Amino acid sequence: MLAVLALAACGDKPAKNEAEATTDGAAMQAGADAKTPSAVAANVDLSLIPVSTAPLGAFPYVGAPAGYGVRDEKTMDLAAYPIWTGTGFQTVEGKVHMASSATPEDKTFSRLEVQRSLDEAVKALGGVQIANSEAPNPAIDELPQTLRSDMNLGLMIIYGNPISAYVIRRPDKTIWVQVIADASQVIWTVVEAPPPPAPPAN
Repeated sequence: MLAVLALAACGDKPAKNEAEATTDGAAMQAGADAKTPSAVAANVDLSLIPVSTAPLGAFPYVGAPAGYGVRDEKTMDLAAYPIWTGTGFQTVEGKVHMASSATPEDKTFSRLEVQRSLDEAVKALGGVQIANSEAPNPAIDELPQTLRSDMNLGLMIIYGNPISAYVIRRPDKTIWVQVIADASQVIWTVVEAPPPPAPPAN
């Protein structure tokens, strides 16, 4: 008799109806999606980047770190390149220069050395770092295949390696710099883009 009463008491507990279960599942999925970096990320708010008037020199403004050479490079007057913002990719259009490093025979490649050298060079131009992390594979995979193919030189070691991205905001243009390094080389990309359009007057 006690066993029967215990079973009856258990049976009286209200179970979630189908609508509640569906809502909970959707909420959990939305939470998971919100934490997944996407190729479609919020654009960088350039108004938060201070305008730099530091001397620039000639395009592409930064070159091979001291003690290293250039293995391969390519410049396009107009192209689109994906910049890692830390949460996703922002595709920027403009004049694009991509280059990879070469290490002399009498020198041993050092990832830290080349990353620090380029970091200091970009910041000396007034650059602000907007990202310094690896991009998750799903976010890279979401990039259009044509974009990855066209920008192969600048993206060929993007999987599993740290990415440093910077913005140099000028009165007449915006310069984006992205640096990717692995255990044997560093690749840097410079995109010179026009300034963003001014907000409409009230």
